[in-house]
Amino acid sequence: MQDSPHAETDAERTNSAEHSRTDIEDADRTAIVVARDPEDPDTTEIERLAAAATYAVVDAVTQRREEDSQYNVGRGKAEELARRVVETEPDAVLFDAELTPGQYSSLTALLPDGVRIIDRHRLVLDIFEDGAGDKAARLQVELAKLRYERPRVRETEERTHMQRAAETGSQLVDIEKRIRTVERKLDALGDRASDRRAERRAQGFDLVAIAGYTNAGKSTLLHRLADDLSIAGLAPDHDDIDGVAEVADRLFKTLETTTRRATIDGRRVLLTDTVGLVDGVPHDLVASFSATLDAVADSDAALLVVDASDPVAAMRSKLRVSLAEIDAPGVSY
Repeated sequence: MQDSPHAETDAERTNSAEHSRTDIEDADRTAIVVARDPEDPDTTEIERLAAAATYAVVDAVTQRREEDSQYNVGRGKAEELARRVVETEPDAVLFDAELTPGQYSSLTALLPDGVRIIDRHRLVLDIFEDGAGDKAARLQVELAKLRYERPRVRETEERTHMQRAAETGSQLVDIEKRIRTVERKLDALGDRASDRRAERRAQGFDLVAIAGYTNAGKSTLLHRLADDLSIAGLAPDHDDIDGVAEVADRLFKTLETTTRRATIDGRRVLLTDTVGLVDGVPHDLVASFSATLDAVADSDAALLVVDASDPVAAMRSKLRVSLAEIDAPGVSY
């Protein structure tokens, strides 16, 4: 039995100034953000994701309650959301949660036509897709999207009995075939990347992977340590190895790995900047970025960067999650 929804207080509403963190005139589109939590609903993280996806946040809806199986938020709050959509006419509604296929269907029926309903998982995928540059990154994004769609297509086909159709007519079968194809391509790319790392070791380089949460300062650290980069003057490109890590206060700016030369205490080092982790991203999405995780696992050392401004409890939590994701026993910390 679910808890009864509580009336929203003024303290639970995000201040209107906070809704304008992204200038509406500069953004590509507008959105309402939605956060639900039994104790402390907070739109900070979903607003940061919205900004990274070039959405201007025009309103925020929060609710303190357990998850509702039909709408994620309670029915009354969902109806309030529908009214706010009519008032503000956003391009999308962004949920700081992973919606089930049933919740997505119910919200689609309730909200006005034309507004996109995007959960946190899908929003992160869209940001990753925008940032995908090289072949490995594009394949990893495609794999993550296919894995996201698979259970939703499976549920749809089971509800409509399409699973009894011939395999050639099943969208689910097509998705599973494409997943296997992309996995094979990524395996081949991974083998070549592993060979490159072995060759660099033979040339006398120590391999160091810079890992951690997004916006923790990984790219900035790379610029401070690399022999040919600096914070003061970023060159348009560097073609000596893999590319350039851009420094920006934006989530997921580094999607594909970037490797640069450095000299530390007289030792020749190759530093690899990797994609940042983010709270609330499902494990299967992170696992889709195998090329990045392999670069960390195959390194001689993983340099885990944390934000010193985080509360101690949050820092410890991020440390545990990071170590679990890179699966690197023996890393000193």
